[in-house]
Order: sequence, then structure tokens, then C-alpha cells
Amino acid sequence: MIGERRRIRGITAMTLLISLGMLPLSAKPGSGNGSSGKGSDASSGSSHGNLSRGFRGAVAKGKAKSAGTQLAQNAGLAAKLQGLLPPGTDLQTAATGFRNLGQFVAAVHVSYNLGISFDRLKAEMVVARRSLGEAIRTLKPEVDSEDAIAEAEHEAGLDSQETGG
Repeated sequence: MIGERRRIRGITAMTLLISLGMLPLSAKPGSGNGSSGKGSDASSGSSHGNLSRGFRGAVAKGKAKSAGTQLAQNAGLAAKLQGLLPPGTDLQTAATGFRNLGQFVAAVHVSYNLGISFDRLKAEMVVARRSLGEAIRTLKPEVDSEDAIAEAEHEAGLDSQETGG
């Protein structure tokens, strides 16, 4: 059951990344991403599953684009995420410190879905340098972090389809 869930998440994430143009079509699961296929889920301490791995591949003129830069280039996604954050939150400031857009998008969705303060979740991930799964387990231990991350990745994929990302 868990293995099947991971396989489905991996396929969903690859589909999302290919549609975003951030993963070469020739990429194969477990090749070139430092993952042997074991321990690559959220509970192993990885960043938070497959979503952020692909966003790390986004580059502009040889330099990785920050989450803020990518949001500035996608008004639809920015508007969608803004609606999930507390009123008055500056989106660029909220995205600061995250390693990549995928990590930020997943954190926004997890915060919204689980009713976790975005600022507390960000502090766990950015300041304490915890993975999304670790941060969820710290702030909301009664929640299955793997399921929460899978849901956030699914919603991020829908965001991408809706906003043309």
C-alpha cells in the first residue's frame, strides 16, 4: 500500500515537472537525483518528496531562479498562493528563504490544509532547517505527514494546470 502510494506520488510529481518544463523527458525515476528509490519519502528527512526536486532544476542564465522570481513571472500562481496565506502577507517575503518554488508551494498548501501557522511552518523549515515532513511532525504530530505532503503535491499540480505554470 505504502509502496504503491509512493509510486503514484512519483508519477504525479514527474508529470507535473514535465508539464512545467523542469524535468527532461529522458529523466528516469531514481536516476540523477541522488535517490536510490529508498528513503525518498517525506519521513526520511528529504526536502518533502518529489515536487521540490524538480523545481530545483529551474534555471535562468545558469543561475537557479528563486521562488520569488518564479512567482513574479507567474501572476496566476502568485494570486492562487496569496489566497491561501493569511490576509496582508507579502508573497515575496513569504517565499524568501525557501530553497525553491516547489518547497514554498508545498509549505503554503500544508499550512492552509492543516491550519498550521505559515510563519511557524516556515520557521521550522527555513530557520530550523527541517524538511516539510519533519516540520509537520513537530507542529502537528497527530497528522500523517506523508499524506499531508501527498495532498499538497497534488494541489500544487492542480495549481500548475490552472495557472499555466
